[in-house]
Amino acid sequence: MFSVFRGFRLTYLSVFRGFRWTYLLMLIGAIGAWYSANACQRSKEHYSVGLVTWIGYSPIYIARDKHFFEDEGLAVDVKILDSPGAREAAYQAGQLDFFPNTPDAFAIFFSERSPKGKMVAALDESEGADGVIAKSTIATFRDLKGKKVGFQSGITSHFLLLYLLARNNLSGKDITQVDLSAGDAGQAFIAGKLDAAVTWEPWLSEARKTPNAKVLATSADTPGIIVDVLLTSDRALAENDRPLKAFMRAWYGGISFIKKHPEEAHAIIAKALNVTKPEVRKMLTTTNFFSADQSYDYLQHKLPGVLHSANDLFFENHVIRVKANLESMIDASALRTQP
Repeated sequence: MFSVFRGFRLTYLSVFRGFRWTYLLMLIGAIGAWYSANACQRSKEHYSVGLVTWIGYSPIYIARDKHFFEDEGLAVDVKILDSPGAREAAYQAGQLDFFPNTPDAFAIFFSERSPKGKMVAALDESEGADGVIAKSTIATFRDLKGKKVGFQSGITSHFLLLYLLARNNLSGKDITQVDLSAGDAGQAFIAGKLDAAVTWEPWLSEARKTPNAKVLATSADTPGIIVDVLLTSDRALAENDRPLKAFMRAWYGGISFIKKHPEEAHAIIAKALNVTKPEVRKMLTTTNFFSADQSYDYLQHKLPGVLHSANDLFFENHVIRVKANLESMIDASALRTQP
């Protein structure tokens, strides 16, 4: 009987030990799965990019919807901030890590603020998407003297106008300035209330179709002036610029996708911009996306001069009271080293 009891006890202990080891292995597996899931979640670092509704930012919409950011280990919150000053306020408050904007906008933004972050890439360029429309009787920019010109003060349209005026030995004092949004300026011009307007599509095309109207100049006539430059927060420049490099790999992936899969890309962009696919195709013809080499070359050789021009023109025309220290913010080397 003792041998039977002992056999039963040994059998019981063997089963119990087997069950205990099985339970232990299951517990270890569960802990491992939980840790991996949380590690994966931690590896997708959260960053934010602030945009206005603009065709030049299309690669970001592609990178978001095709999960290119996630593939790079980033969770990127794409914030559409169209109201004037909204992106600047968000960046200043530390709510944005990636802030694309034009050099002239940064001249205004940092005119009375300390430099914060670095300009690390040139993303895209307007090649005819912005321009000046005028009555057909106005043959050259010199003919704008004394005329009523509509544009939105303190944005790229203003800088483009001042740049073109200066190139023709004129200044903002030589015209009658009417402060209107680009859309309102285009409408007012078509309605015959202005002699000229600084605007963008679809008003450039409307002017071409309107009797007694013309497109006096576009951004295609001023290469390198209207370019989106990426301002990046110190947080995104940490760890040898690793988050920045991941963001830019996703950006270039978006550009590649637009080229290789135009139909699907146009549908994604159309939805993001709330326009039709034919409109997307047309807008893309007026936009040039920079390669990595073109970006580096622009930051090295062109951007300092554009920033200097923006500073001077805005200061001379009383848009800013203090010239910004912008050249110290250029970092062309951040994306030249390997990720």
